[in-house]
Amino acid sequence: MHNSSHEFFYNFLNELYEKRKLETAQEREMHNDTFQFLMDTVEVQEQSMKAAGETKTSKKTMSKHRLISQGFLIFVAGYDTTNVVTLLLYTFLGDDEDITYDHTQKLSYLNQIIQETSRMYPILTRLNRVCTEDVTIQGIHFRKGDFFNIPVYTIHQNPEFYANPEIFDPERFSPENKASRDPLTFLAFGYGPRSCIGMRFAEMQMRVVIASIIRNYRLERAENSMDMPLKVQCVDFVKPAETVYINVHKR
Repeated sequence: MHNSSHEFFYNFLNELYEKRKLETAQEREMHNDTFQFLMDTVEVQEQSMKAAGETKTSKKTMSKHRLISQGFLIFVAGYDTTNVVTLLLYTFLGDDEDITYDHTQKLSYLNQIIQETSRMYPILTRLNRVCTEDVTIQGIHFRKGDFFNIPVYTIHQNPEFYANPEIFDPERFSPENKASRDPLTFLAFGYGPRSCIGMRFAEMQMRVVIASIIRNYRLERAENSMDMPLKVQCVDFVKPAETVYINVHKR
């Protein structure tokens, strides 16, 4: 992202922060959104530290700068990623006649559809990690500070973990099938303490949008759309290589 874009978003969120602080001081109407939740977190931390006689430098806190950074991250990381996965999911729903409206009304199965779409086309092609301590794994020595590049897309397409990986099959993520597989073979949202902070929100958002669309419309892949499996571009993000066309019919 260009520096001017960073500056725009920082200034926008900084102005929003100051405006909200003023509204709070004047006891005006409170806002019910993510940014206000972050601001409330800062306020609670500051009050707790003041009561305990602590300073901001004595422990890690949610500072104004960190709050603005989190707000920026949520906006940037949470838009295009969810948007692309949802688009690809619509394509699968339009192409697979075995998946019916009744299927999508079952929350567990809808989750399986979302996870299988994320398995076939994970938004991030790789995860970057830094080794935090010297360690030896299967005879290979790694030093603190070594950089790791984890190939998410390659892992998700490995037939050793997923039979016929090019085929869309939500049953891969049924409770019994998930339990029989190493959890590290599915990394759409990362894994462990550094996993995606917005994972639950993104999944909830997709469930709500998909359920709303499917309840009112029937989807089918248009004749001029590319054949399945979709061809994708794998750079930093996975995206369809060509425009995806879907016919929408009102139920």
